[in-house]
Amino acid sequence: MQQTQVFPASARAKRAISRTAYLLFVVGVGLLVCVAIAFGVTVAQPEPPTTLFRTVVAGVGCAGLAGLLVGVVTLVRLRQPIQVEVTPHRLIWREGRRTATLEYGEVERVEMVRRHKKLRGNLEMDYPIVRFIEDDGEMMEFECSFEDRGLIHQSRFDTHAITSSVLPHLPDTAIVDQAVGEFVQTGTVDIDRLAEQ
Repeated sequence: MQQTQVFPASARAKRAISRTAYLLFVVGVGLLVCVAIAFGVTVAQPEPPTTLFRTVVAGVGCAGLAGLLVGVVTLVRLRQPIQVEVTPHRLIWREGRRTATLEYGEVERVEMVRRHKKLRGNLEMDYPIVRFIEDDGEMMEFECSFEDRGLIHQSRFDTHAITSSVLPHLPDTAIVDQAVGEFVQTGTVDIDRLAEQ
C-alpha cells in the first residue's frame, strides 16, 4: 500500500502571506483611527459637517474596516494547511478549506514552460513552470525555484519533489516533455529551450 506524501508550502510563502496580513491589519487600524479623529473634530465644531465630508469619512471607515477584517481572515488562514498531497490516485492542492484535485488517470500531458516576470529596478527574468494537463484541458501548475544571472525566483512548493512523486502514478498514455524528464533526473532546467507561456 502506497503512502500519501505531503509537501507543505515553503516558509517563504507563509511569510509573504503573514506580511500581507499584518500590512492590511495596520492600514485598517490606521484608517479607523483617522475616522475616529475626524469624528472627534466634527463633534467639537459648532456647525454640522458637510455631506461630502460625511461621505469621505464613511468611505475611509469602510475601507479601514475591510482592511482590518481581511487582515484578520488572512492571519487565520496561516493556521490552516497550505500543502500539496501526492496520494496513490490523485494530486491534491490544499489551501485552507479550498482544494484542487488532479486525477492521475485523466492526465494527458506534463509539460514545462517558462513564465516572464518583472522585478524591482527594471530587472526581468524567466522561470520554469511544470504543468499537469488533464484530457479536458484543466491543469495544475507548479512554479520551479530558479536562479538566472544572479536573479532568484522562489516557488511556493518543492516542485522537483512533487513532480518526481507524481510521474510514476501517471498512465502510460500521458506524454511527458523531455524537459520535465531532465528536470526530474538532474534537478536542472535549460530555460532557453522552453516555450514561453
